[in-house]
Amino acid sequence: GWPQVYPYADCSPSNCEYHNYMTFNDNVISSAILLLMDVNDRKMPFDSDIVENVNFTEIEMALENAIDFIIASQIVVNGIPTLWAQQHDPESFEPLPGRSWELPCRTPNESYFVVSILLNWPERTPEIYNATWGAVDWYVENAIEGVWFDQKNGTIVESEGRLMWYRYYNVSNDQFFLVDYDSNK
Repeated sequence: GWPQVYPYADCSPSNCEYHNYMTFNDNVISSAILLLMDVNDRKMPFDSDIVENVNFTEIEMALENAIDFIIASQIVVNGIPTLWAQQHDPESFEPLPGRSWELPCRTPNESYFVVSILLNWPERTPEIYNATWGAVDWYVENAIEGVWFDQKNGTIVESEGRLMWYRYYNVSNDQFFLVDYDSNK
């Protein structure tokens, strides 16, 4: 995994919040994986001397470690792999809070990019297969049909053929929640 901020910030949790946590928020981990995949596959512009001094063995190891982190940090509920949190502990893989309105949770918004990577990962191990389809099944089972969120007006609007998911779901069950800036559900 990769943290929100690099290099490691030597600080207390009260003044640095979530900076050292491994983060799927803002697609940090997913974007890093895609970048490394492009470098490793020598996709343009990495098909030139720009990668002349790159150690591709280290890149391959980083990608393997990233997939291992994804599998280890996936939140399992009642024995079923589901989604990921916005932030995770780098060692225990537990979901962690971020800013005051980002409680430990499962979040469809950050997880969709992770699922896209898993769906396209070339090596289909049983662990990757289970992680992928556990998350896909979660999306299917928790889709709210016929509505979408109008951000401009802050309302949920009926719309035939649309699907919606809430931003935050409990870690332990499929109940969604909203949070204010004081961390109150």
